[in-house]
Amino acid sequence: MNDLELYHSAFDMGKNTHDFTLVKYTDNLFIGRDSDGYASVVILSNRPNKTPLRQKTKLLSVECNVAVIYNLDGKTYKDVVHIIRCLADSEKEIDIFIELAPLFSEASIDANQEDAILETVAILTSFFADNSEPSYTELQGLFAELYTIWSFSEIIDLAKYWQSKDRMKFDFSLSGTDKIEVKSTMKNERRHHFRHEQLLSDAFCIYVVSYMFREDDAGLSLYELIDKTKPLLQVDPRKVLIVDMYIKNTSEDRLRKMRFNEYLIKYNRKVFKAENIPRFEEHTPNGVSNAEYDCVLDNAKDMPEEAFIEELNKIITL
Repeated sequence: MNDLELYHSAFDMGKNTHDFTLVKYTDNLFIGRDSDGYASVVILSNRPNKTPLRQKTKLLSVECNVAVIYNLDGKTYKDVVHIIRCLADSEKEIDIFIELAPLFSEASIDANQEDAILETVAILTSFFADNSEPSYTELQGLFAELYTIWSFSEIIDLAKYWQSKDRMKFDFSLSGTDKIEVKSTMKNERRHHFRHEQLLSDAFCIYVVSYMFREDDAGLSLYELIDKTKPLLQVDPRKVLIVDMYIKNTSEDRLRKMRFNEYLIKYNRKVFKAENIPRFEEHTPNGVSNAEYDCVLDNAKDMPEEAFIEELNKIITL
């Protein structure tokens, strides 16, 4: 049971008789509701004699080193704790807050809890403040990356190697030099846009997973794919954060309506090594940066998926 399922199974919308009613997530990190019904993360303080600290934003409030009485598993406790409350009214935002509670796991065991907690709260504050709606192309790119994770999941755990921040140079980093870049197109031509550094095969061993998508009202939706893939990402809350940003800023209707024919996704998928993709051979000259261009892969030499998987397994077992 993940933290969101734990939260919903334990709490209703009623008010609590204690400062907090909580369930345990880790030994010193709890999730639950305060007496006013606000979703909260509570962390046991490792320096209870420190001066209390309070901060508040539009959607989050944080209090460090405050004494509270709370109910946990039917028993009442009194401790000095750190409290992070979600002040949102939106059920979607509340669920996302609880789902991202694992972000505080490292902060809860940090020697300087307050600084680590405030740093995590700053990340969440920026997250909730960003309301930019993703473009169709961005959602298509997310679909391609999540499909790659999910479709290979029974063979290789690519979720472990997925980017920890959105829009990094490579989508997957298997090692310092072994990378995977995922590309997709809706056109009849296998044309993809690359940054020049994504094809520097003399500096990296780069695999390109290429998709040719076709819209289909009966196809696999991005909404369904997110539901399939999220459990694979739970071990790293930073990766859940990426997906939750798309969920937060995209209507469920849009996620459900983005559908691609799954048979054609698999049938048209090809894997290439960067060295076999048409590109500029030279390194980026001094004084030049962010060089980008389109490459047509229709006549490029691809590699069998079995060979691709075999090579990946060798890399990750080194």
